[in-house]
Amino acid sequence: MSQPRRAERAAPSLRPPEATVLHGKFSTWLPWHQPFLHDLLAGLDARFRNVVVCNRVENEARFGRPEVVALKSRALLQPAAAALCAAHLRARYAPSLLHGHFGWSGARLLLLKAALRVPLVTTFGGRDAGVQLEAPRSAPLYGLLLEASDAIVCVSAHLRDAVVAAGADAGRVRVVRRGTDLARFPFVERAERAPGPLRLLMVGRLVAKKGHADALGALRRILDAGQPARLDVVGAGPERAAIEAARAALGLGDAVAIHEPTDQAGLRARFAEADVFLHPSVTAADGDVEGIPNVVVEAAATGLPVVATRHGGLVEAVADGETGALVPERDAAALAGVLLQLAKEPARRLSLGRAGAARARRELDVRAQVAAHEALYRELLDAGPRPVSLPDDFAALARRAVGGAARGFDWAQARAAAAALGGAPLGPHLAAAPRGALDRALEAATAWPRPWRSAAELALDLGARAWPSGWSGFRARSRARAASLDGAVLAHLRAGAPLAEVPTALGEAPLRDLRGEPPPSGAWRRLRARLAGGAARASAEDGEEG
Repeated sequence: MSQPRRAERAAPSLRPPEATVLHGKFSTWLPWHQPFLHDLLAGLDARFRNVVVCNRVENEARFGRPEVVALKSRALLQPAAAALCAAHLRARYAPSLLHGHFGWSGARLLLLKAALRVPLVTTFGGRDAGVQLEAPRSAPLYGLLLEASDAIVCVSAHLRDAVVAAGADAGRVRVVRRGTDLARFPFVERAERAPGPLRLLMVGRLVAKKGHADALGALRRILDAGQPARLDVVGAGPERAAIEAARAALGLGDAVAIHEPTDQAGLRARFAEADVFLHPSVTAADGDVEGIPNVVVEAAATGLPVVATRHGGLVEAVADGETGALVPERDAAALAGVLLQLAKEPARRLSLGRAGAARARRELDVRAQVAAHEALYRELLDAGPRPVSLPDDFAALARRAVGGAARGFDWAQARAAAAALGGAPLGPHLAAAPRGALDRALEAATAWPRPWRSAAELALDLGARAWPSGWSGFRARSRARAASLDGAVLAHLRAGAPLAEVPTALGEAPLRDLRGEPPPSGAWRRLRARLAGGAARASAEDGEEG
């Protein structure tokens, strides 16, 4: 794979941003197969300040680096830790709107919405509008997300129907198809191409739902019919070994080549060499479906006819008989029949490709997507946030959804949050409908720094216990006490205890018992130093691994 060229973000606009938007993208900003999010934020930069919250950053050389706040996403599913995060984010960025890209990111912004009192947009793009909406483990959390989101964006009508069927208010759901910067994918004239084998191209992750098995089966039929052909597969993923095994079993040999993911220059070169773009997606065994894959739009923009399946959002991306062809899922024979016909009719390939390129630029350019998001953001900022009331068992519900215990920050992140909290303003809240106990607690939690004598006290008496990752050496009994922090906070706040008494109430009984346990790790020594008032010594030791 060639070295990718760094994709620079546009220079900031001279006009001040209309608002700061906090974009949740978990776990990673940005996988190689999601360039559409880079294109969207690059377009929004002219009007809004865009800050990304994620676990980690990848492919920085390819996409550049936006403003990033790196958080462990599970911390955002714990009320106490999320309240600390909210105050930190408000103090540093003052976000006016949250946008979760994919349902699992939106779910991790629910507590931030409740604490910050700002609108939340959630975009559903595929698997998140199928498997995760329906799975017993995650459906309750997603139900809360559908209710709490001020607006829900679906990238295809198929996904919109699925989200509404799952219980979303249809009035808050809209379709905004993903766009791409089609200026980077100019039309390629293929009319003067010399005759030769039919050159087929597939680009995407090597996963079962992409339909590689059917593509290989179709290629075998084409070759058996006497039509020379070649298939280039570009991508990476868990199905590579299975694809290679199928290639060998079908005797395809050099007729199939598998290439690593490439940058946009490499992708343009692949498009220019091809005659037909294949995307025979199938519904996965777990119900996973596609939205509108950006690579289909990019291929069409260069003038490639697209042959795909009647699956998910592909029926919106490909006009059957006008810009390409659609066949049933898992039907290698039908796929081969269409490809054989196109092999015999190069003029037909050219006409389909020209129509597809025109349609892509007319309906699926990133500028239309950016304009739709700008209008949506302004609409929500004018209307203000919907009130949200989360149940008292939210943390347990979230743990079931994500699997395992919700973990928090490491010590360095805890110190950073505590330092920011020392001067974090509470900010105005909506005087909205009655709120649940957790909802009220979250609002109060953002004011915790005020009665505390210093930010260091916050880290000593409360913040440290919001991050179980710093308690890695503790025995199960101690970890259970740490995990009960959220419940203790809620109980004291529900009882009407003055906020100034909360640290004392939390610090007395639980920590009196913990002080008597043997020190199993460096994390325990650091905690003891904090409890003894040795904050300076603890800070010096925080670089050690517990």
